[in-house]
Amino acid sequence: MPKGWQTEGGVLRINPLQQGGPAQSIAAEVDFSVKKDAQGTVMMRWLPDVLFMDMRWSPAGQMGMFPPGSNYNGMTVYPLMPAQQFLMQIAFPYAHPHAQSLQIVETKNLPKVVMKYQTRMQEIMPQLGFTYDAALLTVTYIENGKKYHEKITGIVENWGQLGAGMWGNKETFFLRTPVDETEKWHAFGHRARMCTVVQRQSQCCQSFDNSIRIGIKYKAAFEQRLDDIA
Repeated sequence: MPKGWQTEGGVLRINPLQQGGPAQSIAAEVDFSVKKDAQGTVMMRWLPDVLFMDMRWSPAGQMGMFPPGSNYNGMTVYPLMPAQQFLMQIAFPYAHPHAQSLQIVETKNLPKVVMKYQTRMQEIMPQLGFTYDAALLTVTYIENGKKYHEKITGIVENWGQLGAGMWGNKETFFLRTPVDETEKWHAFGHRARMCTVVQRQSQCCQSFDNSIRIGIKYKAAFEQRLDDIA
């Protein structure tokens, strides 16, 4: 990290009693920023990996009990979406709730990233059947009176039939600069992101088994309860 820069955030552990369920509490997550100054005029930010729930194919969802935005075992209910849509509709508003004059400069799918992730999971846990989508967005916007240029990357992981509607984001990364300093900081941000991706890919597989067992267990128990009531 360059001398004089600041950090903000760090490791998160979610209380399942406050979250409404255990899904986000299986493993520690990271919401972490490295920034040039207190305002974050040049800033890199790593968002936490979060699980969501697509209830469209669930009996409970088809009964209208869990509309989009509701909570299901600690997961916000949203239909599965492509990575580009996730970055624009969920990740960006979370990271920049006060942004104005948002403009999309470029959108790009990342098939090579998807292939590498898919290959990695096939080598480690081929029985899972997870699928992936990845994207890069380039945007400009105004925050606190200053105009920024930002690149946003992220992966959407679909847990498939085994997850019964569960999906989530991975490796969601922001790099922003003032609009006139983009080239100056691009290489620095790329190196920092790649170091983090390598570290987190080696860690993520350790929590998959627990994630799957606990998530599916609670989903099955809840739907059994609905059957009993019916």
